Amino acid sequence: EDTGASRVTHELRANTSVDNRWRVTAGVFYDSQELSTVGQFKIANTDLYPDVKRTRPGDEGINRNGGPFPAEVSFVNDVTHTIDQIAVFGQFEFDLTDTVTASFGARWYQIDDIYKGSTSTVDVSGRLRAFGDGSDAALSEFFGADEAAAIQAAIANGQLDTSLLDGDGTLTVDDTIVKASIDWKVNKDVLLFASYSEGFRPPVTNRVGGGSATSQEGAFEGFRIPVYSTTDSLDNIELGIKSSLFEQTLRLNATAYYSEIADLQTSRFDPTNISFLVFTDNVGNAEIRGIDGDFTWVATDNLVISGAFSWIDTELTSVNDELVGIAPPVGSRLPFTAEFSGNLQANYYYHIKGDMSGYINGSISYTGDRLTGMTMNANVVEDASHLIYGTGSGLSIENEASVYSGVNYQDRNGQTFKGGRYVADSYILANLSFGVTNDEWNAEFFIDNLTDESAILNIDTQQFTPKVVSNRPRTVGFRFSYDFY
Repeated sequence: EDTGASRVTHELRANTSVDNRWRVTAGVFYDSQELSTVGQFKIANTDLYPDVKRTRPGDEGINRNGGPFPAEVSFVNDVTHTIDQIAVFGQFEFDLTDTVTASFGARWYQIDDIYKGSTSTVDVSGRLRAFGDGSDAALSEFFGADEAAAIQAAIANGQLDTSLLDGDGTLTVDDTIVKASIDWKVNKDVLLFASYSEGFRPPVTNRVGGGSATSQEGAFEGFRIPVYSTTDSLDNIELGIKSSLFEQTLRLNATAYYSEIADLQTSRFDPTNISFLVFTDNVGNAEIRGIDGDFTWVATDNLVISGAFSWIDTELTSVNDELVGIAPPVGSRLPFTAEFSGNLQANYYYHIKGDMSGYINGSISYTGDRLTGMTMNANVVEDASHLIYGTGSGLSIENEASVYSGVNYQDRNGQTFKGGRYVADSYILANLSFGVTNDEWNAEFFIDNLTDESAILNIDTQQFTPKVVSNRPRTVGFRFSYDFY
């Protein structure tokens, strides 16, 4: 696989004087990204090679006639993905009083998402042009008359959205997002603030948009891959405090927030029933409530203690009908984020001689359980792991299909479907270091991951067997630095 990426960004910004009672910031932003990928793959796939039977990894692949797997390239992906964005932004601030400041900002943007190229099985450019044209003639020429009629019906009933595509197959979206805030300087040591802000992620074009599921049963009855995932949007409210207390020996900051996400995007991979290629879809809506805080306390002239914490309560509040039984049910947690995480560290300094001083640093951090992905595929992936490697992954699984919904989903054989997601288990890490320094040099002995904890940082199931990213094991070392003046 050969991948090349380029990005060009420009911004022109103007600001009025900060000494004014009113202040304005305004500007124009331009960004162009291009990712070009040419991949050639040898894939032992029974759909591509009907006469091939599967064997265990490490065994020589054989077909039913006793010969080896074909040596030629079996799949090619040659695609260039370009994202062009232009935006106009501005923010107005006004000092209502000597201690209260209000601000309002807005940002208009337009994004063009352009896919060019093809795979061994899909002419991506032609497919998107046909959807963008939308006429019976264009769709029939690309898909054939029967499939074009089915696609037209899916567009007419709202199952497929193609309204954002132009005749060249370029996906274009534009919108305006806003932000408003108010700050109150209670005194020279305390600032209170409140804000409302909006955010978004642009649509993502699917290379195999419009494709139908092989098995038209259950949740997949009438299913077609979205031509693109629509924009997911975020509305966020924050209340917070920034402070420096007790003659500036204690800095304390905290923020409480509430967020609503509409049309949450997710990636999907179902090579046995939908598509060999990953595509994106919109799951539904979600809510997030949380509190973040951090502090730094100068306990003595020699001892500084600091820490931070984050508590997040997330909930999927609605699920699109086509993803019922595939995505986690309503009430389940969003992935990748621990409900609670925090850290605490202490730095102790002491004088040795002359301009030389020593220090001892210690830190400990905790990260809670995190769920993986937005698809309840862990048990399926675990079965694949058993078939391929002869053993399971040993990872924890949270079976959610019936926990929240009260529904026992059944597969086509009438057996109960254990829908669940992998869990990245909680972990605690500790670090310790000892050092000596003066104004020019620093020498330090350190021990990272003091207890040799094996922490799961991420679990990736995109390739249908779990790949785990873990932290570094216990690491002992020595650092030396010197500043040249």
